[in-house]
Amino acid sequence: MMPGKRVFPFEFKLEVVRRVVDGEATAVELAREHGMSSPKLVENWLRLCRCEGEEALRPKPKGRPPAAAEDSSGSVSWNSCGGRTCGSRRRWPT
Repeated sequence: MMPGKRVFPFEFKLEVVRRVVDGEATAVELAREHGMSSPKLVENWLRLCRCEGEEALRPKPKGRPPAAAEDSSGSVSWNSCGGRTCGSRRRWPT
């Protein structure tokens, strides 16, 4: 059987992030405990949750995204961090 990309449910991700935030375990300990490929996965969930909130841990819809959303003024809307993706290397207009 070929190894594939594991998909973790929203509730699992939320519980792992909660345990890190509460100081119960480190990302390394949790990755090892749950057989994850890397503690970086836990760190990414933590960053997403801090930057965009719990809803960022929910599964994303598959397929091509719809056209850019425009608000009533006709400008493209950006997230609360001032960019399309939080922590991105490229700076987006604010």
